[in-house]
Amino acid sequence: MKPTRRIPHEDAVNILKNGKFGVLSTVSEDGTPYGVPINYYYVEEEHAVYFHCAIKGRKIENINANSRVSFAVIGQEEIIEERFTTHYESVIVSGTATLITDNAEKEKRLYQLCNALTPNSITRRKEVIQKSLPAVMIIKLEIGEITGKRNRDN
Repeated sequence: MKPTRRIPHEDAVNILKNGKFGVLSTVSEDGTPYGVPINYYYVEEEHAVYFHCAIKGRKIENINANSRVSFAVIGQEEIIEERFTTHYESVIVSGTATLITDNAEKEKRLYQLCNALTPNSITRRKEVIQKSLPAVMIIKLEIGEITGKRNRDN
């Protein structure tokens, strides 16, 4: 990364805090990379990112084979057509993914996810969470490294 584009740690954390979607990248047992767009929320006190998904699937298989993952978020982007450039800010997180299977912990994390992504949809929240709990997996990404970059003035 060009040193001039690197952003301070605090700015990278803010991009992560304010984002809603990113791309989670995993690697299969045979080394095949797999990136999937996914929504998320960040818990600063735990220095962790949480995701929800189905209990079975390619990303779950990959995490079971190799728990090291990468997660990328684009904060803002704007194509400056007349200058043939893009202004952007982004963050890349790497760390270890853990699958949360305990129902009480899954329920807690689903409530946090709803608070982060759908704060105005409170009325049916409990019903929806209880109904979906058996079919939902929660992934915790414990952040080992976070880096960010920005291009604004080129």
